[in-house]
Amino acid sequence: MTRLIGPARATALFLDGSLISAEEAKGIGLVDYVFDSETFEQDVRSFALRIASLPTKAIGLFKETREKALSAHWEVALGEQEKAHWRNMAEVEDSVEGARAFLEKRKPHFVGR
Repeated sequence: MTRLIGPARATALFLDGSLISAEEAKGIGLVDYVFDSETFEQDVRSFALRIASLPTKAIGLFKETREKALSAHWEVALGEQEKAHWRNMAEVEDSVEGARAFLEKRKPHFVGR
């Protein structure tokens, strides 16, 4: 939580122990999305389907790189990013589909490989 909202806010929330609203949690960066209770299931399903349609292997590679670079010196972090770009081009079939769809001005169809 400290990484997300900073040490001062995290400490205040831990010490205070009071509940905060979903909107306040979003406002301080603790959560990224807040869905209305009346359309919650539909909104979450739409969100999940959108995420599932993305290039999952490339996303996994990004997450791996993000974790390696998070606490690294900036030069090391840039090196990790460069390695990830090369790996993405060499190992991720969806990277070709993404580029091709962009050039053909159409929506990509990712398969997760």
